[in-house]
Amino acid sequence: MVNTNAPSHKDLQLVPETVLKKRHDLDELKRKRDAQVRRTNKVFSKSSKFYIRKPETFLARAKSRRNNEIRYKRVMKKGMQKRASNKKEFSSLEVELDGESDKIKYQSNSVGAKMVFVIRIRNDVGLSKKVKTVLRNLNLKEQYEAVFVKYTPKNQKFLHLVEPFILYGPPSKSMVSDLINRRGHGIIDG
Repeated sequence: MVNTNAPSHKDLQLVPETVLKKRHDLDELKRKRDAQVRRTNKVFSKSSKFYIRKPETFLARAKSRRNNEIRYKRVMKKGMQKRASNKKEFSSLEVELDGESDKIKYQSNSVGAKMVFVIRIRNDVGLSKKVKTVLRNLNLKEQYEAVFVKYTPKNQKFLHLVEPFILYGPPSKSMVSDLINRRGHGIIDG
């Protein structure tokens, strides 16, 4: 049975041949471009992101790197200036737990400590190669990594070289026990 309501072949609007050729050429061009992009971007997956960085970020990083290099050279040459005291300094902190306030006394500098706990607080952005090397020697490869370090004069100089990128201080018994309880693991031979 033939549908009589459908438009017949003669009623369809004709498209000029030049328009059809142009459409065909544009489709062909689009296919070629897509194939070219796929060939050049085989390394990149769709999940990888492209970042467009402004020139200001490059300038800021270069300035930061240059300032870090100047500071590094100064500390290597002269050491830390005499601003650091040789006396043990104690501070107190008031902590409130469950409605009760406790006063905690702690040593606020590392004078006389045999060991210090070092935490890396900054990432690699804007670091010079020398600073990265010192951090690697201290076993601080990633941001927020922490290690226990003997506080020898050699390590003290290392710590002063990378001071803007780390926090360090003598560990308290409560902090060490808390670390062992939360993150501790060990291997027993036998």
